[in-house]
Amino acid sequence: MKVSALVVLALLFIWTDSRAQIDEIGFKFGMQSAGMSSSMPIDGRITGFSGFGYMDYWLGNNVVATLNMGLTQRGFARSMNETDPSGMVIQELEAKTRLVYAGLNPTLRLQTSGQNNGLRFFAGAGPRFDWLISRSKGEFDFSMGSVHDETADFFNRFVLGTSFSAGISNIQVHNFRLMFEAVYDLDITDSTSQYPVDYRNNAVMLRLGIGR
Repeated sequence: MKVSALVVLALLFIWTDSRAQIDEIGFKFGMQSAGMSSSMPIDGRITGFSGFGYMDYWLGNNVVATLNMGLTQRGFARSMNETDPSGMVIQELEAKTRLVYAGLNPTLRLQTSGQNNGLRFFAGAGPRFDWLISRSKGEFDFSMGSVHDETADFFNRFVLGTSFSAGISNIQVHNFRLMFEAVYDLDITDSTSQYPVDYRNNAVMLRLGIGR
Protein backbone atom coordinates (compact mmCIF):
# COMPACT_ATOMS: atom_id res chain seq x y z
CA MET A 1 0.00 0.00 0.00
CA LYS A 2 2.90 2.37 0.73
CA VAL A 3 4.25 1.73 -2.78
CA SER A 4 0.87 2.48 -4.36
CA ALA A 5 0.57 5.72 -2.37
CA LEU A 6 4.02 6.86 -3.56
CA VAL A 7 3.10 6.07 -7.16
CA VAL A 8 -0.11 8.12 -6.89
CA LEU A 9 1.74 11.06 -5.34
CA ALA A 10 4.34 10.95 -8.11
CA LEU A 11 1.63 10.92 -10.78
CA LEU A 12 -0.20 13.83 -9.20
CA PHE A 13 3.05 15.84 -8.98
CA ILE A 14 3.86 15.21 -12.65
CA TRP A 15 0.38 16.15 -13.83
CA THR A 16 0.16 19.21 -11.57
CA ASP A 17 3.54 20.43 -12.78
CA SER A 18 2.44 20.08 -16.42
CA ARG A 19 -1.06 21.55 -16.01
CA ALA A 20 -0.20 24.58 -18.17
CA GLN A 21 0.47 22.24 -21.10
CA ILE A 22 -2.70 20.15 -20.80
CA ASP A 23 -4.37 20.02 -24.20
CA GLU A 24 -7.78 18.65 -23.27
CA ILE A 25 -9.90 18.08 -20.15
CA GLY A 26 -13.19 16.21 -20.11
CA PHE A 27 -15.36 13.33 -18.94
CA LYS A 28 -15.82 9.74 -20.08
CA PHE A 29 -18.77 7.54 -19.24
CA GLY A 30 -20.08 4.20 -20.43
CA MET A 31 -21.15 0.64 -19.72
CA GLN A 32 -19.18 -2.53 -19.28
CA SER A 33 -19.40 -6.29 -19.07
CA ALA A 34 -17.49 -7.29 -15.93
CA GLY A 35 -16.45 -10.67 -14.60
CA MET A 36 -13.72 -12.62 -12.82
CA SER A 37 -10.96 -14.98 -13.77
CA SER A 38 -10.52 -17.42 -10.91
CA SER A 39 -9.09 -20.77 -9.88
CA MET A 40 -12.67 -21.51 -8.79
CA PRO A 41 -15.42 -21.62 -11.48
CA ILE A 42 -17.30 -18.32 -11.93
CA ASP A 43 -20.60 -18.71 -13.73
CA GLY A 44 -21.40 -15.31 -15.16
CA ARG A 45 -20.77 -11.64 -15.66
CA ILE A 46 -22.59 -8.45 -14.68
CA THR A 47 -23.34 -5.22 -16.50
CA GLY A 48 -21.79 -2.20 -14.77
CA PHE A 49 -21.02 1.48 -15.29
CA SER A 50 -17.87 3.55 -15.55
CA GLY A 51 -17.35 7.29 -15.22
CA PHE A 52 -14.03 9.13 -15.43
CA GLY A 53 -12.59 12.60 -15.63
CA TYR A 54 -9.55 12.80 -17.89
CA MET A 55 -6.68 15.08 -18.87
CA ASP A 56 -4.73 14.79 -22.13
CA TYR A 57 -1.13 15.97 -22.33
CA TRP A 58 0.30 15.93 -25.85
CA LEU A 59 3.88 14.66 -26.15
CA GLY A 60 3.77 15.08 -29.93
CA ASN A 61 1.34 15.01 -32.82
CA ASN A 62 1.02 11.22 -32.59
CA VAL A 63 1.64 10.56 -28.88
CA VAL A 64 -0.67 11.55 -26.01
CA ALA A 65 -0.34 10.90 -22.27
CA THR A 66 -3.72 10.67 -20.52
CA LEU A 67 -4.66 10.52 -16.85
CA ASN A 68 -8.08 8.96 -16.18
CA MET A 69 -9.58 9.36 -12.69
CA GLY A 70 -13.00 8.03 -11.68
CA LEU A 71 -15.30 5.21 -10.66
CA THR A 72 -16.01 1.83 -12.21
CA GLN A 73 -18.41 -0.95 -11.22
CA ARG A 74 -17.19 -4.51 -11.49
CA GLY A 75 -18.34 -7.84 -10.11
CA PHE A 76 -19.42 -11.35 -11.01
CA ALA A 77 -22.37 -13.74 -10.96
CA ARG A 78 -22.49 -17.18 -9.34
CA SER A 79 -25.14 -19.84 -9.95
CA MET A 80 -26.51 -22.54 -7.66
CA ASN A 81 -29.30 -25.10 -7.87
CA GLU A 82 -31.95 -25.51 -5.18
CA THR A 83 -33.01 -29.13 -4.79
CA ASP A 84 -35.72 -31.00 -2.89
CA PRO A 85 -34.95 -33.85 -0.44
CA SER A 86 -34.91 -36.35 -3.33
CA GLY A 87 -32.27 -34.34 -5.17
CA MET A 88 -34.56 -33.01 -7.89
CA VAL A 89 -33.77 -29.48 -8.99
CA ILE A 90 -36.48 -27.01 -7.96
CA GLN A 91 -34.92 -23.87 -9.41
CA GLU A 92 -31.63 -22.40 -10.57
CA LEU A 93 -30.49 -19.40 -8.55
CA GLU A 94 -28.07 -16.61 -9.41
CA ALA A 95 -26.29 -14.20 -7.06
CA LYS A 96 -24.76 -11.05 -8.56
CA THR A 97 -21.99 -9.41 -6.55
CA ARG A 98 -21.13 -5.79 -7.42
CA LEU A 99 -17.87 -4.02 -6.55
CA VAL A 100 -17.26 -0.28 -7.02
CA TYR A 101 -13.68 0.93 -7.41
CA ALA A 102 -12.15 4.41 -7.43
CA GLY A 103 -9.16 4.42 -9.69
CA LEU A 104 -6.27 6.17 -11.42
CA ASN A 105 -5.31 5.03 -14.90
CA PRO A 106 -2.40 6.82 -16.64
CA THR A 107 -2.14 5.73 -20.27
CA LEU A 108 0.10 6.35 -23.24
CA ARG A 109 -1.80 6.66 -26.52
CA LEU A 110 -0.53 6.41 -30.11
CA GLN A 111 -2.76 8.08 -32.70
CA THR A 112 -2.98 8.97 -36.35
CA SER A 113 -2.16 12.50 -37.47
CA GLY A 114 -5.72 13.68 -38.19
CA GLN A 115 -4.89 16.06 -41.00
CA ASN A 116 -6.98 19.26 -41.18
CA ASN A 117 -8.61 18.55 -37.79
CA GLY A 118 -9.89 15.21 -39.03
CA LEU A 119 -10.67 12.12 -37.03
CA ARG A 120 -7.85 10.45 -35.14
CA PHE A 121 -7.69 6.68 -34.63
CA PHE A 122 -5.78 5.60 -31.54
CA ALA A 123 -4.61 2.70 -29.41
CA GLY A 124 -3.21 2.91 -25.90
CA ALA A 125 -2.24 1.06 -22.74
CA GLY A 126 -1.31 1.77 -19.14
CA PRO A 127 -1.45 0.60 -15.52
CA ARG A 128 -4.50 0.83 -13.23
CA PHE A 129 -4.43 1.69 -9.51
CA ASP A 130 -7.83 0.82 -8.03
CA TRP A 131 -9.28 1.14 -4.52
CA LEU A 132 -12.40 -0.80 -3.51
CA ILE A 133 -14.89 1.67 -2.01
CA SER A 134 -18.15 -0.30 -2.06
CA ARG A 135 -19.22 -3.93 -2.18
CA SER A 136 -22.74 -5.29 -2.63
CA LYS A 137 -22.90 -9.02 -1.94
CA GLY A 138 -25.07 -11.16 -4.20
CA GLU A 139 -28.01 -13.10 -2.77
CA PHE A 140 -29.32 -16.58 -3.49
CA ASP A 141 -33.11 -16.41 -3.04
CA PHE A 142 -33.96 -19.92 -1.81
CA SER A 143 -37.56 -20.94 -1.12
CA MET A 144 -36.90 -20.82 2.63
CA GLY A 145 -35.01 -17.50 2.56
CA SER A 146 -32.04 -15.63 1.15
CA VAL A 147 -28.36 -16.50 1.57
CA HIS A 148 -25.53 -14.08 0.76
CA ASP A 149 -22.52 -14.96 -1.34
CA GLU A 150 -19.80 -13.98 1.14
CA THR A 151 -16.91 -13.94 -1.37
CA ALA A 152 -16.80 -10.12 -1.53
CA ASP A 153 -15.84 -9.94 2.17
CA PHE A 154 -12.39 -11.30 1.27
CA PHE A 155 -11.57 -8.76 -1.45
CA ASN A 156 -8.55 -6.50 -0.90
CA ARG A 157 -8.92 -2.73 -0.70
CA PHE A 158 -6.25 -2.16 -3.37
CA VAL A 159 -5.64 -3.87 -6.69
CA LEU A 160 -3.12 -3.25 -9.46
CA GLY A 161 -4.18 -3.86 -13.03
CA THR A 162 -3.63 -2.93 -16.64
CA SER A 163 -5.83 -1.34 -19.29
CA PHE A 164 -5.84 -1.49 -23.10
CA SER A 165 -7.88 0.88 -25.28
CA ALA A 166 -8.63 1.70 -28.91
CA GLY A 167 -11.02 4.12 -30.56
CA ILE A 168 -11.71 7.33 -32.47
CA SER A 169 -11.12 10.86 -31.16
CA ASN A 170 -11.26 14.49 -32.28
CA ILE A 171 -14.91 14.38 -33.36
CA GLN A 172 -15.77 18.09 -33.44
CA VAL A 173 -19.28 19.02 -32.21
CA HIS A 174 -19.66 22.78 -31.70
CA ASN A 175 -17.00 23.72 -29.13
CA PHE A 176 -16.52 20.17 -27.84
CA ARG A 177 -14.45 17.17 -28.89
CA LEU A 178 -16.06 13.74 -28.71
CA MET A 179 -14.37 10.37 -28.58
CA PHE A 180 -15.48 6.75 -28.61
CA GLU A 181 -13.29 4.04 -27.14
CA ALA A 182 -13.35 0.34 -26.36
CA VAL A 183 -11.40 -0.66 -23.26
CA TYR A 184 -10.25 -3.99 -21.84
CA ASP A 185 -9.24 -4.03 -18.15
CA LEU A 186 -7.44 -6.89 -16.44
CA ASP A 187 -6.13 -7.24 -12.87
CA ILE A 188 -2.48 -8.10 -12.34
CA THR A 189 -2.63 -8.70 -8.59
CA ASP A 190 -4.93 -11.16 -6.84
CA SER A 191 -8.00 -9.45 -5.37
CA THR A 192 -8.20 -11.98 -2.52
CA SER A 193 -4.61 -12.46 -1.36
CA GLN A 194 -5.78 -13.62 2.11
CA TYR A 195 -8.15 -16.21 0.60
CA PRO A 196 -7.09 -19.61 -0.80
CA VAL A 197 -8.84 -18.96 -4.16
CA ASP A 198 -7.50 -16.42 -6.68
CA TYR A 199 -9.86 -13.77 -8.08
CA ARG A 200 -8.91 -11.22 -10.73
CA ASN A 201 -11.29 -8.66 -12.25
CA ASN A 202 -11.66 -8.28 -15.99
CA ALA A 203 -13.98 -5.98 -17.93
CA VAL A 204 -14.83 -4.95 -21.48
CA MET A 205 -16.05 -1.32 -21.70
CA LEU A 206 -17.53 1.00 -24.29
CA ARG A 207 -17.13 4.69 -23.38
CA LEU A 208 -18.06 8.09 -24.76
CA GLY A 209 -15.77 11.00 -23.98
CA ILE A 210 -16.64 14.71 -24.07
CA GLY A 211 -13.85 17.25 -23.75
CA ARG A 212 -12.59 20.66 -24.79
